[in-house]
Amino acid sequence: MLKTQGISMGNYCSCDDAVRAILTILEKGRDGETYNVVNEANTMRIRDMAQMVALQAAGERSGGNVPGGNTGNIL
Repeated sequence: MLKTQGISMGNYCSCDDAVRAILTILEKGRDGETYNVVNEANTMRIRDMAQMVALQAAGERSGGNVPGGNTGNIL
């Protein structure tokens, strides 16, 4: 459930990219530095990300079959 309209934009990265980034930072990063890990190609509205996650979760519970695909307003 979103507490806003979810129209603000966010950048996201995959779990694989996040793990790779953490390992790179552990190996090459500097103490006290702050790092921001994102994939700029994965920019979308917060609402779109929430809907994608909800559909994925619904698909896993239903054995991969989500009625109506991603066209429904589930949030």
